[in-house]
Amino acid sequence: MSTTTASAGRPLCGVLLVVSLLFGGSGCIEGTLGLSDSLNQLSRYRSAIPDPQTLAIEVPHDEGRSNLRAGERGELYLMTYRISRGVNAHVGALLLTLRTIVQLPPTRVERNVRIWGPTEPRGLEPVSWRLMLTEGEPGRFVIELAGRPKDSPADTPWTPIISGESSLHGDALSSVGTLVLDFDAHRSINPGEVRQGAISVAWDTTRANRGVDVAWMGFVDEWRHPFPDATYAYEEAPSGAGTFVYSAYHDIHGGDPQRRALERFDVRSAWQADGQGRALATLAGEDIEADLSALGSPEAQVTLHECWGRTFGVVYADTLPAALRGALYPEIGFESSCALTVEQLPAAP
Repeated sequence: MSTTTASAGRPLCGVLLVVSLLFGGSGCIEGTLGLSDSLNQLSRYRSAIPDPQTLAIEVPHDEGRSNLRAGERGELYLMTYRISRGVNAHVGALLLTLRTIVQLPPTRVERNVRIWGPTEPRGLEPVSWRLMLTEGEPGRFVIELAGRPKDSPADTPWTPIISGESSLHGDALSSVGTLVLDFDAHRSINPGEVRQGAISVAWDTTRANRGVDVAWMGFVDEWRHPFPDATYAYEEAPSGAGTFVYSAYHDIHGGDPQRRALERFDVRSAWQADGQGRALATLAGEDIEADLSALGSPEAQVTLHECWGRTFGVVYADTLPAALRGALYPEIGFESSCALTVEQLPAAP
């Protein structure tokens, strides 16, 4: 395998400023540039990292507070919008980290590999970073952002922190891929990292309806707050109509020693291009079933319905079983006011 470098390289300082958003680093890449890499070849590697905007979850919005009255913003609408905004921020930061690096000339060029780095940690930065993109089959790339502790011997293995694959289609403006951000792996090389768990992103922009799926697994944030394991699935049509599915396990009983089972909370939302939409939420689990049984209800889960209009105000809301109306959701409007039916919602996860 041939390797090409140039002798008159320059330091690529500032590259890891975006990486620092995720990992708290501030290192700079030192090394030589692969000047023989043609712009056409390099653009293929760059295209393997999708533009964050192509994966952005565009839920129609006019954010406001909700008191759950007719015409006010609904709780499920606001949940759909706010969750999508949070997912956009995390996915965007992940992709922006990689795209910022690959916009620079690679440090090393091989037949089917492009490498950026390794960085030379400076100051208090404890980790050296290296980004490597490898093209296997034509148009199919393996992505790996890896690190190792500062001043490690040259033969020290690199620990993958962000890893995945991306397959280009057609004009290389669309792709199918996955990325995993592994905070546990980062903790193994950086004692200053307190976050735990992993976040995975899967996308498909090759279909008419582009799709993005995100999963949080065992995640604990920088304040050591554990997040429930959760999945998000989003799909958007060219018209702007879309669907969104959220699923997570929560303990809604606040650590009650008599009711320790986790509850499953699912939200399924759909909206038209003009903003009108509908959401259905369910809360289920053995403790929920026991609570409902104590109320004399044969239902095994709690179901919340909500529909909103063009300006996102609630036009219909209801709670089942009916015994919980008012305690959770009041009964508002008529279901005939909904622009979408329950059957038009995305399938349950």
